[in-house]
Amino acid sequence: MLYTIKSQAVSTCPENELLLCCSRTHMDSKNAERLKILVKEKIDWDYLAQTATQQGVMPLLYWNLTQNCLQAVPDMILTQLRASFEANAGSNLFLTSELFKILNLFEVHGIPAIPYKGAILAALAYSNLALRQFSDLDILVHPRDILRAEDVLIAHGYSPG
Repeated sequence: MLYTIKSQAVSTCPENELLLCCSRTHMDSKNAERLKILVKEKIDWDYLAQTATQQGVMPLLYWNLTQNCLQAVPDMILTQLRASFEANAGSNLFLTSELFKILNLFEVHGIPAIPYKGAILAALAYSNLALRQFSDLDILVHPRDILRAEDVLIAHGYSPG
């Protein structure tokens, strides 16, 4: 059977379009120009900031707005975004530090481990730890090493759950 889906024009509010435009690590000239046009529209800045945080792209929104059209962002929103950006960056640096401590502990105890997502993805895909939102550490260990890894973590002050 062949199914056909009728295409429909989807209207995008300027906030969502602006968010899509800013949800990238590198802004090309075409998107930078589109961004400068979008910020001149009537923007619900509170909705934009809230949606960016919910979607995990608040750091990218702040970064791209400040890099491309800083003067167009209301001071109150800029202050809010800056505070969120700085808190996210601080959290990411802390988590990355903890990741290195844990990986070092595992190495000392002969437990092979592979970190993924979080800080690793931020460094590789974003080239900047501050541009990605993450709130935990993901580390793969071989099933045979899980209990030893847990014991090492608990012995060094980490708690399960």
